[in-house]
Amino acid sequence: YPKLGLSLICSVVLVCSVVVGVLTFQWDLPPTIQVSSGNSGKIQDTIDVVHMKTFTHAGPYYVGIILGFLMIKYKDAKISKVTNICGWCASTVLCLTAVYGAHRWNIGEPHGPLLTSIFAALHRTTFAVGVGWVTFACVTGHGGIVNKILSSSLLAPISRLTFMIYLLHSLVIWVRMGSLRERLYFSHYNMLYEYVGNIVTTVILTVPFYLLLEAPLSNIERLIFSKVRPSKDESPIKQNGHLPDNIAQSANGFGMDKEGLEPATPVELTGVKSLDLVQNGLH
Repeated sequence: YPKLGLSLICSVVLVCSVVVGVLTFQWDLPPTIQVSSGNSGKIQDTIDVVHMKTFTHAGPYYVGIILGFLMIKYKDAKISKVTNICGWCASTVLCLTAVYGAHRWNIGEPHGPLLTSIFAALHRTTFAVGVGWVTFACVTGHGGIVNKILSSSLLAPISRLTFMIYLLHSLVIWVRMGSLRERLYFSHYNMLYEYVGNIVTTVILTVPFYLLLEAPLSNIERLIFSKVRPSKDESPIKQNGHLPDNIAQSANGFGMDKEGLEPATPVELTGVKSLDLVQNGLH
């Protein structure tokens, strides 16, 4: 029931977004974690009340589920040029708004609680929708130069590490923040220095974790499911090298091997011009 599933998912996303907005309004919180504000109480409240909660990240999670469904169902979708342009423009606006929309709060400009709550409730989901369009467009052959860049062989090695990077980067940041013994001055240079340092450290740590954990588990999963799923190249009625019993009995009746459609012994088939006709009849 795809329509029912999509309706339930959209309802859950809507409810979770409303909850985030209401909590942000009630606690008078900023829309995101604003370390530059210097208000340690607000920072901790934002982390505890909103950021660490599961429902806060339900929007991006379910957007990913919907995207997976669309990629399977409409992988050969034909998108018109106008629709493609509109999709890319909307994706760009959504992503840039989610990333740079909080700038006015970061620099301390006055803001109303209603606008803050709306931004807090929507910016995570809208960013996921923007990234989702990029993925869908590339999969369906409408990615253009973006698809060429993302599918480049140069990015293949790092692409295998992205999931483990996602899991480890928070630990790297926490260890860094916990090791500080003096206040950190927020400047563009210092933030760039922190960013590059965290990225490099995370990637270095990711390599052994990938080799020892993710890669072996992925291979085990592939082996398990390869035995469960029939090969795409096999005939619809011939799977795992065997035929169903009713088909096999018919095949034996024509002097054919149970394991396939090859003659078990040379026989003379009266009224049949070729073996192809027998095979077609069995299908």
